[in-house]
Amino acid sequence: MRVAKFTAVLLLLVISGFLIYSYAPQRPLNEYLEKYSYPDSKFIEVQGKKVHYYKRGTGEKTLVLIHGSGGNIHHFDYVIDDLSKKYTVIAFDNIGHALTGPQIKDDYSNEAFVSFLEELFDKLEVKKMHLLGRSFGGYLSVLYSLRHPERVEKLILLNSFGGVCESEPVPEKSKLLTHPLMNKFSQNFLPPFLVKKELGKLFYDQSKVDQYYQNVVDMISIEGNRNYRILFDKFPRPKREVPMEKLTHETLVVSSDHDVIHTPCQGEDLHKRIPNSQLKKIEGSGHLSTWEKPREVLAVVEEFLK
Repeated sequence: MRVAKFTAVLLLLVISGFLIYSYAPQRPLNEYLEKYSYPDSKFIEVQGKKVHYYKRGTGEKTLVLIHGSGGNIHHFDYVIDDLSKKYTVIAFDNIGHALTGPQIKDDYSNEAFVSFLEELFDKLEVKKMHLLGRSFGGYLSVLYSLRHPERVEKLILLNSFGGVCESEPVPEKSKLLTHPLMNKFSQNFLPPFLVKKELGKLFYDQSKVDQYYQNVVDMISIEGNRNYRILFDKFPRPKREVPMEKLTHETLVVSSDHDVIHTPCQGEDLHKRIPNSQLKKIEGSGHLSTWEKPREVLAVVEEFLK
């Protein structure tokens, strides 16, 4: 009897400790403004949302940067200074992300994203641009370029979503992370070991995980942002059905040799399907190449754009 009571008390203490350790409630956006805004941060209203962005440099050509799903404007921190020396660079937090926050109607369909880009670029008076998208941002860049070919000069797809590799098995989603109870649990709790395990997939150099961890936890702790991932997965993201052969733009496809999210094989598929494209590979990097190998990314991007 005493053993059973001791075991029950011990189990209760372990569970309590785990919950305290994992407690990460959602907080108002304004609590993160000072920490994650830049000195030149601006906000512009688009479709009823105040969108966080910056515009840097005074170059003749405009370069727009679009981050990936679950990412944020800070993914470009290690390349922006160099890029803004040659171009007028615009970067922003997409809907459902970071300091922009959730889409008002919780609509994260492809159409909603492209419609958002259309209004954003119109309000920023961007008539013509080079477009660089990383990960899902690359996929959105393709969709936008197909709809508005006249507004895009050159296209850069960095570690981009959209490629298909027949020789690769379709990755299985974690049953734990996608369980309905986990969705409810994650509204107020983010177990660090689970978050870091997922972040580990982004990097070849695992020492980068701790550096990136707090950024991710803070950004998804902004009220409404945690619903993004749950809702995002409910919308179709066709790959083969996207008519990439109709892209007329000079296009640079960049993959990383250790990217397990959007693999080199997927990058090769994009290259084959896009007529006027070239393929470059970043060595010694995982999915988040702008953090792991910013100099190498800059080298291939600047060579392509010059």
